[in-house]
Amino acid sequence: MKIYRIGGSLIDSIEKVKSVANVICDDAPKVVVLSAPSEAVISLQRIAAYFFSREIEKAHDAITRLEFRIFEFLNSLLNIEGIRERAVNYILDCLRVIWVFARETLKPIEEKKIVAQGELITSALFSFYLEEQGVKNVFLLSTEFLKKGTDRNLDMNYLKSRLKDILLVHKDTPTFITQGDVCINAYGRIDNLNNKESNYSAFSIGTAIEAEEVKIWKDTDSICSANSAK
Repeated sequence: MKIYRIGGSLIDSIEKVKSVANVICDDAPKVVVLSAPSEAVISLQRIAAYFFSREIEKAHDAITRLEFRIFEFLNSLLNIEGIRERAVNYILDCLRVIWVFARETLKPIEEKKIVAQGELITSALFSFYLEEQGVKNVFLLSTEFLKKGTDRNLDMNYLKSRLKDILLVHKDTPTFITQGDVCINAYGRIDNLNNKESNYSAFSIGTAIEAEEVKIWKDTDSICSANSAK
């Protein structure tokens, strides 16, 4: 099995999503670890800041603009009605996580819950697109196996036991789609990894399942290139 780590800049347009999908659409077993485009992350951080300062009207406007961009992207990416409907429902669930703070006070730790929705939406849309293209895949929540210990480092024992069990359940599926920056902390709350740690999480996943290879994909002159480590 191989691990593909794909940064958000490689999937921030319809054309790039299709290009990356073409690269990974073979039947070789793989885990694809995705990040959200920086524009989405910045928008969500701004929304969280508005909630902190209780500037609800500004938060409302920012969420509405983000929703418009997401659904415009979805409608351009997906064509099959049943898949598109499932994608819409998933995204609406993610957006509800954000909207709840229009009514409730946002605590510092909950900012990470808001930011995490960008990566969850991005990876879900990629998974739905692969399905539409006939690529059998399983969408995995990284919060089911990426966990920080009390020392703030990834808990490798937890990762190994959880991920191996999950992959065994879906042993007939070659492609798994998950997130690289979203995890839970030692107390079970949603947490984030930073950019450097998200690469580390891909290598950690590779170590946990004894992957054949880990590829870190970068965007160079709009052409996908990869740094590999075995």
